[in-house]
Amino acid sequence: MQFKSLLLLAASNLIPSATAAKITTQSDADTLPDTITDGIEISSTYTGDLILPTVTTVVGNITYSGPDLINFSAPVLSVVVGTFNFTGDFKSLSTPAITQITEALIVATSDSSFDCAPFQTLQRDGVVSGEFTCTV
Repeated sequence: MQFKSLLLLAASNLIPSATAAKITTQSDADTLPDTITDGIEISSTYTGDLILPTVTTVVGNITYSGPDLINFSAPVLSVVVGTFNFTGDFKSLSTPAITQITEALIVATSDSSFDCAPFQTLQRDGVVSGEFTCTV
């Protein structure tokens, strides 16, 4: 585990009652800081494309489960000290800068054109420290 991630994990344990950042609109995502200490929860009613333009580090889980998110992009996200869990009907997930997911990467979509290969590469390269599943 990288030193920066250990520090963030230690800091997150000092927060007695963490509440995940909730995203219901792109405006919510646009106002997030570069480091999130309580995880991110994307509303199950989110519709369309979602971009996390500035988030680089998430201490906690990133979760989405719903039918209407189409494309997700986190262009500068590099570290998730927790689980990255997306389930739904989305067409694409883009996390080109990711270097570490400490707990699990769980991706499940019903879109038959979705490509699991980039996520399999993350798992094979040791970016994902825990559980890995990608199902279409």
